[in-house]
Amino acid sequence: MRQWIQKQIRPFPQLYGQIRRAKYALWRYPLTRHLVKTPGELTQLAQIVANSDAVDVNPPLADGPAILVFVPRAWSVHVAQDLLVAQALRMRGAHIQVYTCGTSLPICNIANHNTAPPMPCSFCQTYMQRILDTLGLPSSRLRDFVTPAEMAAVQKTVSQLSPAQLEQFVDDGLPVGELVKHSTRWFLTSGDIGDDPLSVRTYRQFLVSGTMVGRAVRKLLAAAKPDIIYMLNGLFFEERILMFLAKQQGVEVVTHENGFQRDTKVFAHNTIAPYYDTSVVWPYYRQQPLTAAEDQQLSDYLYQRQHGQSDVARYYPDLISDEQKVIEALGLDRQRPIVAAFTNILWDSAVLDRNHTFGNLAEWLTVTINYAQTHPTHQFVIRIHPAEIRLTLMETRQKIGEFIATKFPALPPNVRVVPPESSLSSYTLMRLCDAGLVYTSTVGLELILQSKPVIICGATHYADRGFAYHPTNNAEYVALLDQIPTLAAPTAHELELARRYAHLFFFKLMMPFPLINTLEQGRLRFNLNTLSDLRSGANSALDQICEGILAKRPFLAGPIPPAVHELYAQSQHG
Repeated sequence: MRQWIQKQIRPFPQLYGQIRRAKYALWRYPLTRHLVKTPGELTQLAQIVANSDAVDVNPPLADGPAILVFVPRAWSVHVAQDLLVAQALRMRGAHIQVYTCGTSLPICNIANHNTAPPMPCSFCQTYMQRILDTLGLPSSRLRDFVTPAEMAAVQKTVSQLSPAQLEQFVDDGLPVGELVKHSTRWFLTSGDIGDDPLSVRTYRQFLVSGTMVGRAVRKLLAAAKPDIIYMLNGLFFEERILMFLAKQQGVEVVTHENGFQRDTKVFAHNTIAPYYDTSVVWPYYRQQPLTAAEDQQLSDYLYQRQHGQSDVARYYPDLISDEQKVIEALGLDRQRPIVAAFTNILWDSAVLDRNHTFGNLAEWLTVTINYAQTHPTHQFVIRIHPAEIRLTLMETRQKIGEFIATKFPALPPNVRVVPPESSLSSYTLMRLCDAGLVYTSTVGLELILQSKPVIICGATHYADRGFAYHPTNNAEYVALLDQIPTLAAPTAHELELARRYAHLFFFKLMMPFPLINTLEQGRLRFNLNTLSDLRSGANSALDQICEGILAKRPFLAGPIPPAVHELYAQSQHG
C-alpha cells in the first residue's frame, strides 16, 4: 500500500515535496521520530553486527595508515558503502576516523530546492549516528570544530556582499565562491546561477556553509593528520573543499562514485571519480584485443541499453523504436543528411565546467542551430535528455527546450527538437543519423560503436582516445560540419579501439560492489551475513578496493596485468 501511494503521488512534485518535508520534520523531535518507519537497512545492519564475532566488530589496533572517511550527508546507499569500506579497512589494520556534518548548516546537497530548505538535518544526523553507533566507528562532527558565534559572523559577512561579489568570495585564502558553485547549481537543478531571488539566496547560503566547512576541515586535518582521505566523488562543496585543502597539504585522496550498472562503483586517486580518467591505463588496454567472452559481454550490455533496459530503463518507461515511426514522427527525409545532437542535463556533473570547444552547452547549441539555418539541405535533430523530467523531485529548472524556444522563436524548418518526454528511441535516431554531435554524453561512445562519425564538443572521458572528432574551437567545429555527409566514419581499426575502450569503461573501470544491493527509492539491502564477510580474503572485489586505497593501486575490476601496475606506478612518480 505504501509503495502504491508513493507511486500515485510522485507525478505531482510539489505535493510530493511537501510530504517529504513533513516526513523530515518528524525526525526533528524525539517524541515524533517514532512515527517514521525505521529504514530496513538499519535493522538489518544491527542484526548483522549482533551475529558477528567481537574481533570483527572491534578489531585490534594495528600499525596501518590513518584514514579519514568523509561522509558529510546521509545519502543512504553512499553512507552504507562508505562505512562498510571503513570497517573493512579497519579490519585490515587502518586507523579510521569518520567525519560527518552532525549540525545545521544553512544548506547542503542532501536535498535540492524541491524539498529544502529547511534541510532535513535531524533525519540526516539521526540516520548517520545510528549506523556509526551500530558499527562502533569513531567519528567527528562539524560542530566539534566551529561555534555558533563563528557561523553568525560569517552569515553577517556574506549578507553584506553584493550579488556580483558572491563568486569572488574568499575566506582566509579559500576560494569559497568558486568551490561551492557546483553544489549551488546542483541544488537549483540549473546549469547557471541566475540573478533571481532563489538563486541569489541559495548562493549566499552555500557561501556560509562552505566557509564553515572550510574552517572546520582545516582544524580537522590538523587534529587527525590523515595519511589518506576517502570520500564521495569530489564534486560537492564539502568534498571539493576538503580535496582543495588536502592537496595543499599533500594528503592522498581517494574518491568514488556509483557506476552505470547497478551495484558497481568507480574509484580514483587524487581526482574526481566521475570524470572517468583512463589516461594512465588506456595506453595498455588500447593494445589488447578483446577476448570472445569480453566482446560478447560488451555486445550484450549495449543491446540492453539500446532496448531501454539495464541502467537506462528509468529514462524510457515507454519506447518507440520502429524506424519508420520515428521517421514519420520527425518528418525526416532519408535522402538528405541527418545530423543528430544529443544534449546533457545542464546541471549534471558530466557537463558542469566540462567545456572544451565552446564556453558552455548553450553556446554549442546556438552555433549548431545557426549553422543549420544556413544549410537547409541538412536535417538536424536535437534530442533533449529525458532525465530533464524523468528524475522525480530533480526536474530541471533550466530546460534546454525553453532555451531553444527563447533563442530561436522560429526554428529553421530543417531542425527538429525531440523533447525530454518523448518516447522516440534515441538509439533508433542513432541508427538513422549520418553523424552525431555530443557535448559530454556517453551516447557519443555508443554512436561510434554503431560506426557513426561523432563530433565531441565537451571534455568527456572518451575524447582524444583515437576514434572521434574533438574540435578545439568554433572554427574547427564548423569545418567539420561542412564535411557532412562525407565526414569519415570510424575505420575498422578505430571501431576496434572504441570497443576496447568501451569494455575498459563499462566493465573494468566500474568495479563490482557486491556487499550492498541497491533498491528503489534510495533504499538498500546488505548482502552479507556477518562482518566476517569484510575480512581480507572473504571477497575478492572488496580486497581489490581496499588494496587500491591502502597500497595506492589502480582501481580496475578483475586481474590487473603487471604492465598496468607499472604504468600506474610511473604516473604516481611522474
